[in-house]
Formats: sequence, C-alpha cells, structure tokens
Amino acid sequence: MVLAGREIQTGTAVSGAGHTALLLWMLFGGWISSPDPLPPVGTTVVTTVTSDQFEAMVASATTQSETEPTPEPEPDPTPVAAPEPEPEPEPVPEPEPVPEPEPVPEPEPEPVPEPEPEPVPEPEPEPAPEPEVEPVPDLPPVEPQPEPEATDPEILPEAQPDPGATD
Repeated sequence: MVLAGREIQTGTAVSGAGHTALLLWMLFGGWISSPDPLPPVGTTVVTTVTSDQFEAMVASATTQSETEPTPEPEPDPTPVAAPEPEPEPEPVPEPEPVPEPEPVPEPEPEPVPEPEPEPVPEPEPEPAPEPEVEPVPDLPPVEPQPEPEATDPEILPEAQPDPGATD
C-alpha cells in the first residue's frame, strides 16, 4: 500500500485502522447506546442521642412494662373441631433372636525354638610381612630441548590483473 508517496506495511495499516475505530467508538459510542440508569440509593434518617436521653428512654420503657402488664390473648370463641385420631398401626412382630455364634478357640501357641549358639569367630590371620623395597637409582636430569625458531612466512604481493588481457 502506498500513501503520500510512502510505502506502508500491512501490519501498520491494520493497527492504525483498529486504533482509529476504537477512538471513534469511545468518543461517539455513548450517543448511540446509553447505559441503563442506576437504581436510586436507599437512605435512612437517623438522629444522635445523648447518654442522658438514652437512659431516660430506657427508664420510661421499663416503668411502662412494670405498670402495664401484657394482656393475654383471649381464646377464640369458635370451637375448633377435634382432629380425627389416626388409626393405630398394626403391631410389628418381634424378630426372632439370632443365636450367638460359638466362640472360636484360640490356636495354641507354637513352641519357641531354642536359639542356636553363636559360632565363635575365628582369629584373624596375621598379615604377611611386607617385602622390602629396593631403592631406585637416581636418574640424570633431563635437559630441555631448545624450541625451533619460528620463521616468518613469506608475504607475497597480491596478484594484479594483466592490463593487456581482455575479458
């Protein structure tokens, strides 16, 4: 793609179009679809009470409850029909007792075998005497060999094309 004499890569063009669409949707999207209105917030009116006011309210509540006994509810004047008694269920016959199983006799313990006596360890043999080592004669010192001198490689001039030669 060429724009204003410059070549634009495909990824750059796609990214630019996507970002432009996102910005336009953010600016003008609210006009197309409006969000649902939020429900109203519930509030409660409260007042503060001093400790003296609170004590007065508690005292008046206890004096009222002491002076005015709670009236007991009067019974309902209409008689309630007695519910019909349920028929008695048939007696369930008792199950026959299961005889107790005969106790299993415990097996007699097997006799414990007598432990075998531990074998007496044999004494260790005395180690063989070590052979005497003969001294090694001293060797003459090794003289270092002189290193061969490095020779400089011969530098050759680069090949020049022949001016008279034709291609």
